[in-house]
Amino acid sequence: FHGDGWGIAFHDEADVRLIKDTGEAKNSEWEKFIQKQEIKCHDIIAHIRKSTVGKVKYSNTHPFTRELLGTVHS
Repeated sequence: FHGDGWGIAFHDEADVRLIKDTGEAKNSEWEKFIQKQEIKCHDIIAHIRKSTVGKVKYSNTHPFTRELLGTVHS
């Protein structure tokens, strides 16, 4: 069981939407929010983190995104 963070990234037209949290997904208000959405896209990335290196904090939670030429990429 991995309770050290989780995240989901998906394309929304030309950009990436990212939702992530440092706690367990099963207890997250964000996870409940995602379940209520009608996400329609071809590319979705999800990750559940087991901390082995680095502290349990938002910046260490996947997926990561980067901006390039004004567009966010995951």
